[in-house]
Amino acid sequence: MGSPGSCDLFVDLNLREQKLVEVVRQRTSGITNCDYVDCGWGKLDVERNSDYSFWKRRGEDGFLHYRYIVWIEPREDTSFPAHVAGIKQLIRDLRELGARTVAACNFEDDLRVDDAGGV
Repeated sequence: MGSPGSCDLFVDLNLREQKLVEVVRQRTSGITNCDYVDCGWGKLDVERNSDYSFWKRRGEDGFLHYRYIVWIEPREDTSFPAHVAGIKQLIRDLRELGARTVAACNFEDDLRVDDAGGV
């Protein structure tokens, strides 16, 4: 992980990568800049997980094998609480679409949302 506010968001959702980028852009009100989304609270890079496995994603530590990873870096001009709130809302939005998500970062406990499944 990079900066103290960086976060890796593992996402399991049956969408093409470019469609997920578009969903992230829409839900964060961001702009697509080459291969990442730049929004008010961070820079989000959506990538296909090279460790993706349809079968392993259902096992112990299955999130490590989810289809995508969204690499999230905070903007320098955004407060930490605003950054956390942005990630939390993105998690809610993705789950609303049926995604399973797991956040891996130093502040993952701050990203708990009130629905089934772990963050």
